[in-house]
Amino acid sequence: MAEQMSHIPDEVYLEFLGQTVEIHWDLHAILMATIWIILVPLCIIAIRFFKPKPTERGVLDKINVRDPQWWWFHAHKFGLYFCIALSLVGVIVAIVVSKGFSGTVHSVFGILTVIFGCLQVISSWVRGRHGG
Repeated sequence: MAEQMSHIPDEVYLEFLGQTVEIHWDLHAILMATIWIILVPLCIIAIRFFKPKPTERGVLDKINVRDPQWWWFHAHKFGLYFCIALSLVGVIVAIVVSKGFSGTVHSVFGILTVIFGCLQVISSWVRGRHGG
């Protein structure tokens, strides 16, 4: 029985570095799993359980970046921005070292996950003001 070659590269030549770099796909897996299974849920938990109780007119205090009272909001907002940025880095690195989009089920679902994450960020910019 002939040995099959894997289509997943284990090294890539990066022209801008002028050298061949070994690929560690386990680091890609650890990065993406940490982002989507640990960090994103923590950011959601921060806003769900630590924001102040709502009033009839919403949260009346103005959001201030330097005010420690708003840690839950900053953990949610900037934490999710950080998660999306790391996800984009993970996708870009995977596409660069694979020399393009592979079209596997894994890559399709991965791209869709990151696209939906980016749409969440964009929708937060256009959602308007709530309360107050």
